[in-house]
This record gives sequence, C-alpha cells and structure tokens, in this order.
Amino acid sequence: MGVALDAYFGALVASQPSGWRPDKELAARALAVQEGIVVLCGAMKSGTTLLVELLDNNPQLIVMPGDSHLLASLSAEGSADARELSRHWLQRFINPKGQLPFWSYGQMEAPYISLLCWMKYWRGVLGDLDRGPFLAAVLSHYCANPHRPARPNGWVVKTPGNEFHVERFLALFPQAIFVHVFRDPRENLASLKRLYAVRGWRWSAVAQSQRLARSFAAGLENRKRLGANRYYCCRYEDVIRTPRTSMQRLAGFLRIHMTDDLLVPTINGRLTKANSMVAGDQVVGRIRRRSSSVRPQVLGHAEQDVLLSYAGRIAGRLGYEYGRGNIGLARVRHRARMSGTYARRLWAAVRSRLATDDR
Repeated sequence: MGVALDAYFGALVASQPSGWRPDKELAARALAVQEGIVVLCGAMKSGTTLLVELLDNNPQLIVMPGDSHLLASLSAEGSADARELSRHWLQRFINPKGQLPFWSYGQMEAPYISLLCWMKYWRGVLGDLDRGPFLAAVLSHYCANPHRPARPNGWVVKTPGNEFHVERFLALFPQAIFVHVFRDPRENLASLKRLYAVRGWRWSAVAQSQRLARSFAAGLENRKRLGANRYYCCRYEDVIRTPRTSMQRLAGFLRIHMTDDLLVPTINGRLTKANSMVAGDQVVGRIRRRSSSVRPQVLGHAEQDVLLSYAGRIAGRLGYEYGRGNIGLARVRHRARMSGTYARRLWAAVRSRLATDDR
C-alpha cells in the first residue's frame, strides 16, 4: 500500500485549495471538547476493539478508530514534520483496522483534502504543546469527518496496555477518565495464542500470563486510586451477554445518552465485523452474542496451569472464580514442570562439561 498511498497523498496535497479558510464555528466546537478524553484500557484481545466500535456511532463522542497508540505516537511525532504526520493520519483514516482499505470517510477525495487542511491548521494553533500532534489529529478528524458527531462532549482513544500509563495520560489530560475492559484470562490467553500463531510471533504462555495478571492488578489499583467515578471497570462477557444493561451502565459513567447506536459495532458509522478474529464466526453490524470457548482447543493443560498460577487469584477479584483448590493445584503442577525443566537443563550442562573435560 505504501507506493499507492504516496501517490494518493501527493495528489491530495496538490489538490488543496490555496484559499482554504477554517470554519470558525466548527473549530470552536472542536476546541470545546479537547479536555474530554476517554481512555479505553485493557489487555490485547480483551474486548477493547468491540467496545470502541460500540461507542463509535454515538452523537456525543468523537471516536478515534482502531488502536490510537497515543503515547507512542507523541514520542514519534515529536521528530516528524507536518507532511509526515498528515500522511500517517491519512493512512489511518483510510485503513483504520489494518484490513483491506476501509475508507472511513468514503471514497470521495473532498473529505481527505479537508483532513489535510485541518491538520495544517490545528498544528499551527496548538503549536508546541506536548499533546499537540495527537490532539491536532483528533480535532482534524472531527472537523473533516462527513459523519462527525452532532453534539460531542468528549473523545475516545484505545490501545491495549493503556492501564499501565495512567499517570502520563493525566499529565497530558488532567480531566481524563478511563474505561477498563477485562476478560476471562483463560479465554484471553487462548485468543492471544491464536493471534500470535497467525502473526508468526514468538509465543510464551508465561510472559503473556504475567502480563494479563499485571493488567488486572493495574486496573484494580487505578480504580482504587482514582475512584469509580473516573476509572470504570467492565467485563467483556457482560457486554456480549447483556449488552443493553452493560452499555446503559457505561453510558451513565460517560454521561452520554443511551441509544440503540451503542449496541451496534461501527467504524465512523459504517457497520463492521465484531468480536471474533475467526472469519467463519464474524458477523457484521451486531455483537456476536454466542462466545463459545476456544480454550480447550487452543491451550494445553500446562498453559492453563501457567495462567491460573499467575492470574487466577487476581482475576477472582473481578468475579472470575476458578476455585482456590484448582489454583493451588495448578501452581503445584507448574512449579513441578519448571523444576523438571531446570533439572534437565542442569543435567545437560553437566554432561556437556564432562564431555568437554574428557576430550
């Protein structure tokens, strides 16, 4: 897509009207919501994508599509020029989920030309603010978007792992509020393993189980420290089984109206496939209510023991009950396997040393 995007970007830049002027009323509405950030938190494959797509079409929220990588982008964008930033965000709005071109604004060129004009304008207005580059993208998205929300009072970003960076978010946006999505760690680990296999990434059940446990611990600590009025915790299973009740509660926390739009997954108002990475299980424009377990087919007994050893107890505080006896037995089996692995490695090292000495 790189060469084609470069050509398309160049054509849009050349098409920018020389006499472009910002709509001052529209710009004022955008600036009015700059402090109203909603940060979605949660582990990878925990359900954050489903939640951001359910919030997408609400008329009171500006929703950045896909994973925003806000903090990482601020670090990278500090050294990027305006042209590079515009190209980056153009690609994000053309292809927000990493699928085949989605064209968030439709396939007409006018909204994308408008996006580039607004990006240049907002970078000038926001200047050297630490949060300026990303905020420029948010405000430009709102101003250029043909499907912009009618009455926005906040904006939404999500990236897995945001829960580990709450202090930095608060330093940039002191009025930020947070929504943390949790998922049954066993199903979460199984989904992660499938994702790693598809991507060809190196898999470690221990590392991923430890990270899931840290995500649970971080979320609970954040809620304790900030309070439930600023750090909201919900469970993926509740969202898919009782969506109306779950989204009503979330709407109350966000202080937005509960509408049927909150039950339909979309990207910039367009129906999208939701809450399954398996092609045969995907449905368009609705929540997949039946969430059959993939754990028995994906995770071996040893991996399930690893998961319960690291995350079993902390997950129990969110209602994921595995039984103290089961967790205890899993820990015993995991430690026994670890001890056996260490003993085998030690014996192999001794044999190698003896063989070297014999020579």
